Amino acid sequence: MRLLGALYEDTMSAVRVGGELSEWFETLVGVMQGCMLSPLLFNILLEVVMAFVTEVNTTGATIIWNLHFQSPFCR
Repeated sequence: MRLLGALYEDTMSAVRVGGELSEWFETLVGVMQGCMLSPLLFNILLEVVMAFVTEVNTTGATIIWNLHFQSPFCR
């Protein structure tokens, strides 16, 4: 956790629009675009959300559970 935290600590971003670069700003949320860890971190978070939802709300959990496991992208 500390290693991941250090990776994302004090990250800065800029936006390119019409060929011009905006001013740099601190990135407070999200994962870095193009980072090989981004899909893995997203999947880990999704599993935590799924576990939480299945414990709290059985109706909503059934819908999400079906979407999660019926998707060809989750196999």
